[in-house]
Amino acid sequence: MPRFFERVRMPWCVKPGRTRTIRYHLICLVAVCVIPVWIVAGILVYQSYQTKYAQLTNAMLDAARSLSMNVDRDLASVQAALTAFAVSPSFAAGDLAEIHRQARALLRSYPGADIIVSDSSGQQLVNSYRSFGTPLPKRNTPETVRRIFQTGQPVISDLYFGALTKRPLIAIDVPVFRDNRVAYDLSMAFPATQLSTLLSQQRLSQGRFGVILDSQCVVVARTRGQERYSGVNACSRLRRAVAVAAEGVLEADDLEEKPVVSAFCKSSLSSWTVVIGVPLAAVTSRMYEWLALVLAGTLLLSLVGLVLAMVMGRNIAWSIQSLLAPMPVSDVLKHSGLKEVDDVADALREAARLTEKRLEERLEIESQLLLSEQRYRSVVEDQTEVISRFRPDGTLIFVNEVYCRIFGKTSSEVLGSSWHPVAMPADLAVIENKLRLLSPSHPVVIVENRVVTASGEVRWMQFVNRGMFDTQGRLIETLSVGRDITERKQAEDALRAYARRLMDVEETLRKAIAAELHDEIGRDLTVLGINLSIIGASLPSDAVVSLLARVEDSGKLVENISRTVRNIMASLRPPVLDDYGLAAALRWYCHLFSLRTGIDVRVQAGEDFPRMTVEQEIVLFRIAQEALTNVAKHAAARSVTVSLQREDGKVCFSIADDGRGFVFDPGVPLSETSGWGMTIMRERAELIGGQFRLESAVGRGVTVVVELPEGEV
Repeated sequence: MPRFFERVRMPWCVKPGRTRTIRYHLICLVAVCVIPVWIVAGILVYQSYQTKYAQLTNAMLDAARSLSMNVDRDLASVQAALTAFAVSPSFAAGDLAEIHRQARALLRSYPGADIIVSDSSGQQLVNSYRSFGTPLPKRNTPETVRRIFQTGQPVISDLYFGALTKRPLIAIDVPVFRDNRVAYDLSMAFPATQLSTLLSQQRLSQGRFGVILDSQCVVVARTRGQERYSGVNACSRLRRAVAVAAEGVLEADDLEEKPVVSAFCKSSLSSWTVVIGVPLAAVTSRMYEWLALVLAGTLLLSLVGLVLAMVMGRNIAWSIQSLLAPMPVSDVLKHSGLKEVDDVADALREAARLTEKRLEERLEIESQLLLSEQRYRSVVEDQTEVISRFRPDGTLIFVNEVYCRIFGKTSSEVLGSSWHPVAMPADLAVIENKLRLLSPSHPVVIVENRVVTASGEVRWMQFVNRGMFDTQGRLIETLSVGRDITERKQAEDALRAYARRLMDVEETLRKAIAAELHDEIGRDLTVLGINLSIIGASLPSDAVVSLLARVEDSGKLVENISRTVRNIMASLRPPVLDDYGLAAALRWYCHLFSLRTGIDVRVQAGEDFPRMTVEQEIVLFRIAQEALTNVAKHAAARSVTVSLQREDGKVCFSIADDGRGFVFDPGVPLSETSGWGMTIMRERAELIGGQFRLESAVGRGVTVVVELPEGEV
């Protein structure tokens, strides 16, 4: 027992194998006390930064507004001068030479600018840059010319390059009216560098820069790099911000790919945008200074506290060691006369008792777990099914011996890898889609897919997959049990082949019988009808009336028999199906059905619906016959809708009635709920690769749906 207590060091306080000194805990205490100081310091620094940031951005936004007003003022003055020039009598007289002279006189107040007069096609008539009479090209801004002649309102253009000067220009266009209609487009174009001069006059603070953007967010003027960036689009973040707000502040990279803080304001006159920017580094430098100062002070306080904690911890440790060193460990557990030491001894005794008790309980639990694991493994390993467990990402964490034997791998080779390699690549998408359906409310899914065995043979297997979920409903792992169903699949394939053969034989017989009826019985009935007509015409007028009536009745009987034979031939294999396709055959048959039963049948199928394969057309026609027969016998319906459409890459064929309907349970075989007719329709649909679906409820009629993938048609 004393040796046991020598190894016990307060197991409820520290991890086994690790010992923490009083000095360590005092240091932790100091650290915990210092943490709030660090947090408060960080909050103060952050709040200071936010305040400075808000002041800076507000000042930048005010500067952007002021600069925007200056730009609007200059543009408005030019627009006013042009508007005054537009009422010159020279325009009314059409005197282009005089207009050219007056334009040059006006430009003395606007050095560097040009005045252009153009017609509705954009053809320049006057250009102050050239001598009058010189051949002139068309304007480079046809959209602006079009707006002037359509709206009759002044237009401030975006940045463009002159047709003659090739300089980056900005134009202000005003309409010139004559006889109450727009006769000319009067435009003053001036270099974008004049706006750069306006920017430089603002005397922005050191480090700040200004940019003027046109309505398309193209750089018109810039305090730095005017020649390099003129005509370049602004950054995408700034363009998005300008598109949704008239003014604002954002952080983004400038055209020099440096992070900046930008304030922008959009002009209401020209839809241009003025941007004032400052490098982000200049904004954050003050915060970094504050942060360095606070960190230095906090670090100094922390170091002082840690040194004091280490000194105090060492003193306390020396005091405890001086108490324990003179006496053996066994004596420590006796009454020492000191309350604290006796409390520690009592705690150690109780800890020893609880530890021994828990150790015995743990050994018992481990023994039971080992026995349970042995039983589990014996059950799993003796199974003939393939059993595995895998994580949500497909990583295998358990496989039984059957799994290893079938796929020719050892458990060490398989565990940690994915189950994907054993499945056929063509089946992986179907398997994954099925496994995604696992949920706490739907914990089991069954998947039938092909696998490749160790010998390279492809086998069909059915896997029952059960998902294991945690308390939050997240999938932890999946338990999969698979069995070989290759023989069953082969039998199903054989049955489908037999069914297809029977259907082919049936259609062949129907076609042959219809041909025999047409060639033999139909011919004889026709001859018989002709003979009766000849006999009736050959009888003398004074023949017995009863004999004439008998001959006439026999002729009508022959006609009825001929009609019946034709209906039977059409029912066996309607020629319209072979000659004109399924859509025409459905309209023909539904018309006869309506005449025979009085039920209104509407066919929704386009005249240009493309032909399908012979087998598909026959199957869908037989399904329609069977469904309409059921409607006539059981539905008590007033109307039926037959639809043949192409939807979402599929051919959708449906027959819906408004009859009494019935209770339909998808989990019960069709033969037990609705007779063999529905089962035969389903089997016919599956033979051509289609999916059969039945929808019904009491009082809501019955809908039969067959869907064929587009690739199957």
